[in-house]
Amino acid sequence: MTFEEVKKDYIEIIKMHGFPEDMTGGFVDAEHMEVVIRNPTKSNAKNYMLNVISYGFQWGDFWNTEDDKVYPCDSEVVKRIYEKYII
Repeated sequence: MTFEEVKKDYIEIIKMHGFPEDMTGGFVDAEHMEVVIRNPTKSNAKNYMLNVISYGFQWGDFWNTEDDKVYPCDSEVVKRIYEKYII
């Protein structure tokens, strides 16, 4: 996937469903963002967005998780991104 594809999907899912909750648990958002700030390349930004998407499906309540099992919800955006990045 290209940087532009990931950026488009990232912006779309965050705009519609917000950021994953508890971005300071197993996934520390600030640590991942620091990599981007210290070296602002498309590659680092893409990796950051991919990590947020992946984390959102693992722990984001609104991206439909239940008992640590991920499943797509009724949102077509979430289903499409889940199938594209997780399956």
